[in-house]
Amino acid sequence: MLVAEFYHVSLDYLVYGEKPEYISSLLNGLTEKQKCIVLNNMANLVENLREFQ
Repeated sequence: MLVAEFYHVSLDYLVYGEKPEYISSLLNGLTEKQKCIVLNNMANLVENLREFQ
């Protein structure tokens, strides 16, 4: 839950990968490299959470 709070996303997003519009807005102002880092970290987190379902 702390990760969801940190990224201001729902647990549904972390577990199921549903991407609300505000996720895209969080990436505004980041460089392409920074966007890749954030999205890769989120994808890895979601994959790791799925292993525990």
